[in-house]
Amino acid sequence: MSVIFKFIRLPRASQRLLIQSACFLQMIQLGLLFFSFKKIQRVLTRLKKKKSIQKSRPSLDQIRWAVETASRYLPSAKSCLIQSLAAQALLIRYRYPQTFQIGVAKNKNGSLKAHAWVKSEGRFVTGEMTPFDFAALPHFGEQRT
Repeated sequence: MSVIFKFIRLPRASQRLLIQSACFLQMIQLGLLFFSFKKIQRVLTRLKKKKSIQKSRPSLDQIRWAVETASRYLPSAKSCLIQSLAAQALLIRYRYPQTFQIGVAKNKNGSLKAHAWVKSEGRFVTGEMTPFDFAALPHFGEQRT
């Protein structure tokens, strides 16, 4: 089944969420090329000031699905940082409390590696594969809405 046919068969709310996710992934990818991480975080926190026009908000699982699905079809969105920032944007947009986190660890040959993840309501939304191997840096963008 083609990607377009699968998309058309989705419910309207899922289509909307998938498009929003793809847009956030692309905007964040471009934003990180031209702006600092701090500037991106400030822009994301402004999202909570905008009113959501939808009567119901997507679940955390639906947000995770949208970010993961959109990132599969956008080659520039494979990074955990970009996916986590996009998930954070959606969580802020839909008024979920969220915590964006970056962690670091040494790999087997002694060089540093980093990983980003987002949690909401005590659950991982992105990056849940290996965050326990990483020493977490201070929290970024903790929002209580």
